[in-house]
Amino acid sequence: MLRKLVVLAVTLGVAFGVLLLAGRSATFVCSRSLTVAKPPAVVWSVLADVDRWPRWWPGVVTARLGSGWQVGGTLELELKGRPEREPARIETFVPGRHTTWSRQGVLGSIVRTSLRLAPAAGGTMVELESSIHGPQAVFARFTGRTAFDRYHQAVLAALQAHLRQFAGAAESGESHARY
Repeated sequence: MLRKLVVLAVTLGVAFGVLLLAGRSATFVCSRSLTVAKPPAVVWSVLADVDRWPRWWPGVVTARLGSGWQVGGTLELELKGRPEREPARIETFVPGRHTTWSRQGVLGSIVRTSLRLAPAAGGTMVELESSIHGPQAVFARFTGRTAFDRYHQAVLAALQAHLRQFAGAAESGESHARY
């Protein structure tokens, strides 16, 4: 019996090692886009206002920028059920168009989130993309695609609903400066 357990443990250890080695270059990408009936400047003002993300972004408990929107800056995010120790790092920032941040994932993986805006007929196309590079991507390919897709859909729907409320606030005389 002990011998079988040792063989099983060694086999699992070797399989895990192979997974880590093979998964070092693995990548998983999931993206979704939505066109909203607002100009890019309005959409960007909502996306850039990180402190207000918990009001509309599903799963975000707290969010704040360490030193403003700048490459190399930090983005502190607390997500429901996922206490993060390290802040995300801003990798890309093109005002009004695109931002990407990354943080450490599982087993040395890198997890990235990107937001892109582009003018579209009748408004703005908003794209939300998540990517994982490293061993965690292997698992995400098998178990995460549906979850990521649902989450992206929920975030974009919440953004759209928030933008509708923003329009209502503007019509009632509230200042656009709140964003």
